Amino acid sequence: MATSRARSAATDGVANRLRFLALTGGRPVWDVVHAVPALRRRVNAALIDSAIREMPPRPEPLSTMAGYTSWPSLTDRTYSGRHLPPLPLP
Repeated sequence: MATSRARSAATDGVANRLRFLALTGGRPVWDVVHAVPALRRRVNAALIDSAIREMPPRPEPLSTMAGYTSWPSLTDRTYSGRHLPPLPLP
């Protein structure tokens, strides 16, 4: 059985450390943000937007529809997305 180690935060980078500190600390600041509805909406929208920008965009560039990218293969949800291109023919 493999043993797992706790994740190291040493390689997170300065931006991620500052984001973590801002989101997990500063209770008085978050109380003020929560108390002002307009500010709460703007901060919430900014946090959601920054979280979305951290993830890779959809759709996957390849699908099971064809071995190449096309508009129908990107928009037709009846086919599954995939990460790897098809194997070359022998």
